[in-house]
Amino acid sequence: MRALRRAVLGALVIGTPAALALPANATDAITAGTVGQPSANFWPVLVGINKGSFAVANVDLDVLYAQLSRERAQRLGK
Repeated sequence: MRALRRAVLGALVIGTPAALALPANATDAITAGTVGQPSANFWPVLVGINKGSFAVANVDLDVLYAQLSRERAQRLGK
């Protein structure tokens, strides 16, 4: 199930219309984590949020900012 969610998230970020055709019965919650300040690596997620791509796909995105990779991993439960 995580692989499907990641595929949908990736497709939404790059704007693939096929991802929007997937049916959603309930809001899916996804937590995206980044270390330090948002960098160019995280911009696709921020663009997706600003364009409303996640809302259209019925995805509730929670962004987690952490100072250290270890802290991010602990807070994400991995």
